[in-house]
Amino acid sequence: MVQTQMLWMATEIPHFTGQPFKNNAECVRALLESGASVNALDYNNDTPLSWAAMKGNLESVSILLDYGAEVRVINLIGQTPISRLVALLVRGLGTEKEDSCFELLHRAVGHFELRKNGTMPREVARDPQLCEKLTVLCSAPGTLKTLARYAVRRSLGLQYLPDAVKGLPLPASLKEYLLLLE
Repeated sequence: MVQTQMLWMATEIPHFTGQPFKNNAECVRALLESGASVNALDYNNDTPLSWAAMKGNLESVSILLDYGAEVRVINLIGQTPISRLVALLVRGLGTEKEDSCFELLHRAVGHFELRKNGTMPREVARDPQLCEKLTVLCSAPGTLKTLARYAVRRSLGLQYLPDAVKGLPLPASLKEYLLLLE
């Protein structure tokens, strides 16, 4: 059993986490449809969502969230998918696509915190515009609405959420909200 699990980790995780990193969205979708774990952990406890976020790969992030990827996962050095994306934005490498990726992750998480001891990390503080935006987002508590969306998505478990949400007895506008479309 242990050997089988180690073989799976050695063969599957690098390939799966590499696909979101490369933004190979169709490969990510195919792997998930074939039963790959959306929250597979690598050697640093990073998930495919962490890798996709680190590169600002909007398509892969979207697919992973559709399959119920956990947005609040923390790797061994204390980073979350959204904080890994912020590291990209801090380096000035963000484009409109990365900004859209940030907004999508922010909708999925409900609330996030980057501050340590009440202040933004040094890297973030170097970019006044980004620092101001992130300070506002981190200072305001998540609304009940956004926190409920996160909780409902989590309660649906690891499955293709568009199909799961479609079957819920909810108005179309709430279904769209749960699917991060608004």
